[in-house]
Amino acid sequence: MTILDSNKRVLSRYPAPANLKGNGSSLIFDFGKEFGGIITVNYSAPGSGSLGLAFTEAKNWTGTWSDSSNGGRGPDGALYANITTTSKGSYTMPDAKLRGGSRYLTLFTAIDASTSVSITAITLEISAFKNSDVDGSIHPEDGNSMALLFDGADAAYTARISHQLTTNWCPIGAVTPEQPYNIVPLVESFEIKGHLAIRQTQRALDLVRLSWGWYLNNPYGTGSTTIEGYLDDGTFRYANDGYNADGSYPSHAHGWSTDPTDALTSYVLGLRLTAPGGSAWTLAPQFGDLKAVEGGFTTPLGKFSASWKLTSGGYTLEYDVPENSTGTLVLPSKSKAACVELDGRKEDGRWDTSSGLTMLNASGGKHKFTVKY
Repeated sequence: MTILDSNKRVLSRYPAPANLKGNGSSLIFDFGKEFGGIITVNYSAPGSGSLGLAFTEAKNWTGTWSDSSNGGRGPDGALYANITTTSKGSYTMPDAKLRGGSRYLTLFTAIDASTSVSITAITLEISAFKNSDVDGSIHPEDGNSMALLFDGADAAYTARISHQLTTNWCPIGAVTPEQPYNIVPLVESFEIKGHLAIRQTQRALDLVRLSWGWYLNNPYGTGSTTIEGYLDDGTFRYANDGYNADGSYPSHAHGWSTDPTDALTSYVLGLRLTAPGGSAWTLAPQFGDLKAVEGGFTTPLGKFSASWKLTSGGYTLEYDVPENSTGTLVLPSKSKAACVELDGRKEDGRWDTSSGLTMLNASGGKHKFTVKY
């Protein structure tokens, strides 16, 4: 984080002394990237008055008003913390004012000319992104799932977002808060891949079983296709709101609800293409509570197949892909670098200590890897 003065000139990196002296003084805190969440400001002041908070996405709009984040209804105004003590104080934004997207925080004063405010700490708490500026109680399934899937959230907060999404679950799927009482497999598909994108494998598998498992085993379903949507009481109705309460038309062969097929192939089996036709690919298995997986597909370049199976102290991984392709293996290896053998020969991989993954370059053809922890 960087501290700027009211003329947008860099003063220092933060943390550093940050003092506001007199009425109308201000400092700008540049977080360096877009953020969303709840801000807490700790301060000390020898007098009384108000400390204002304003948020903007662009530097040229910084000031004593927040920019519009509520769909074009006008500026959001500012938040004010009452300074009523002569010692240390703290202000935390109310949940209803949670910001969905900002980069700059301007702190400004409405105090006596002789009073100064020393900013001692600024912390950002993020659990999940809210649906709109006017209702901080809704944390949408679609937006938060996409934040995980498309790397739209800071890595420090992805685990919290993933956990928050599970609070929408019921015994037959994930209820989408932005469309109350509805379970929407298309939106659940983004959630499944969002959990898998941050390697929360078990959560993804649990949701597949809750929702798709419920429908496939439902005696009133087709037993072989996927439904467009249904209500959390198990009735085959969808999107009553906005359709004159007539939600009795959902498709029971809905292509947009088939995403577990790709999620299980691309993330759990772990085989996915990274270049057109499959000239480059990645094999990055995820286990969850599964013991063995196999699958594949065909592209104009040829057939692609892979399988993995857990063993005592490790697993085996096999693949058969076109010879004229290259790949990258991303191998789970727990808390230490894995011992990897390729077709019986020891291979040295690149172990990432932060993720616990071992990476290897791979060639096309048919090969077998043995991985020991």
